[in-house]
Amino acid sequence: KAYQVDVKIFGERHPDTLLRLANLAELLAELGDNARAATLLEKAVAGYETTQVHDNPNTIVARYNLAGTYAELGRIDEARSGYRAALADHVRVMGPRETYTLYMYTTIGRFERDHGDPKEAIRLWDALVDATETLRAEGDLSPENRQSLFARWVQAYKENAELRASQNDGDGALRLIELSKARTLLE
Repeated sequence: KAYQVDVKIFGERHPDTLLRLANLAELLAELGDNARAATLLEKAVAGYETTQVHDNPNTIVARYNLAGTYAELGRIDEARSGYRAALADHVRVMGPRETYTLYMYTTIGRFERDHGDPKEAIRLWDALVDATETLRAEGDLSPENRQSLFARWVQAYKENAELRASQNDGDGALRLIELSKARTLLE
């Protein structure tokens, strides 16, 4: 109903209406109705693309979510190209160390690992590790915030190490395990 009210008040192409539509689509995806979610996200993305600048964070996140919905529907090529484009735009607009960028590195890395591109997964997880380590070292973070930062992303360190080991990169896997161990003890 909220979406219908927004359409009546603002129109179908208003940014608030499009955001509401994208949020509704995400709710449907969470409930497992990926086909309807994809349809609504496609509509939201098309609306964003025609009414806002291409680099608006809401546009980028809607495109990223659409790629995830495509992945759930088994539309792997569309998911891969959508993920890669959304990530490139997000890094360019928001930066390589922004929280949602880190989240994208993690989830897209898992997607790439699970769908046959381990080198891309490693590249993405390396970007996450580099960003996390830079934030930890250069950020003006309290000990508690450093601990929270590492705790949030440690699983990707471990997944990266496991994938490197499976790709016969023992040195890279060991470096990540040691880094993870040192951070855990230090924090």
